Amino acid sequence: TNELITNLIDNNTSTKYCAGGMANNGKCTIVIDLGSGNTIDLATYNKYTYASANDQPDRDPVKWKLYASKDGTNYTLVDSMVNKNVTTERKTYNSYLQH
Repeated sequence: TNELITNLIDNNTSTKYCAGGMANNGKCTIVIDLGSGNTIDLATYNKYTYASANDQPDRDPVKWKLYASKDGTNYTLVDSMVNKNVTTERKTYNSYLQH
C-alpha cells in the first residue's frame, strides 16, 4: 500500500501511515534517527503534532510514549499520553505540549 512509515513525518494530511491495526496487540515502535551529530533542542521545539487519518477512527492512537536519545541506546521519556480522546474530525492536527 501507500501507507508508508515515511508518511509519518511528511507534514501532509493527505498521506498516512498504518501500523497494521491490532498486530502486536496494537503496539508499534517507531524510531526516527536524525543521523550523527543532529539533535533537537527540546527547549525550542517543545511540542509535537499528529493528524488523524481519513478513515478508521478505531485505529487512532489513544496512548503513546515519546522517547528521545542522543546515542540510540539510552532513551529518556519525553512525553506520554494515556486515554487520549479520539477526535471525531478526520485529517485534523492535534498539538501536544511536552511535560
